[in-house]
Amino acid sequence: MKNTKYLNGATLIEILVAAGIITIVGAAIIPSYRNYKMRSDLYLAVEQTQQLLRRAQLLSQTGKGDTIWGVHTGEGTLYSGASYGTRNIAFDEEIAVPPSVTVSGLTEVTFSRIYGVPNTEGDMIFTSLNGEQKTIQIRKDSVLSAPAFSSASSVFSSSSSSSISSVCQWWHGCGQNDDDDDDDDDDDDGDDD
Repeated sequence: MKNTKYLNGATLIEILVAAGIITIVGAAIIPSYRNYKMRSDLYLAVEQTQQLLRRAQLLSQTGKGDTIWGVHTGEGTLYSGASYGTRNIAFDEEIAVPPSVTVSGLTEVTFSRIYGVPNTEGDMIFTSLNGEQKTIQIRKDSVLSAPAFSSASSVFSSSSSSSISSVCQWWHGCGQNDDDDDDDDDDDDGDDD
């Protein structure tokens, strides 16, 4: 009878094959993860800016602090005052704009008291390092409304090109029939009907 002794373990070739497979899989996954992270940062920056815009508009409409409110997208700041340069720093609320996202176009907007109408029109363009873009349109004839932003699919639409563009429009009818909402009865007959 032969006494054969087997060693349990992996050969050098098996270890090299396993290392090669791990390297190939890692090389395929890492770029995908980086693109995912850049896209996620882009969506996050747009969503947070939309929230700041809604908050600034609401604070202006309610007259909090007896002032108007605005948003400066370059710094990711909600501020109290007529402009970013003349703001009251004590009321600043900031978000961190991811470093992989740049903001161009309109970078500052304030909202009027009572009606919350933006002081300017323009597009806020958010661009990630991989070239994808998202756009928020600010129009004077519009107001931020929650239903337009209720789901990510209604906010962000994909296009067939390499860059993704979404347009968030804020429609409103504010200020068109201001007399309909008044509690005052403008007829002069003295009664309240």
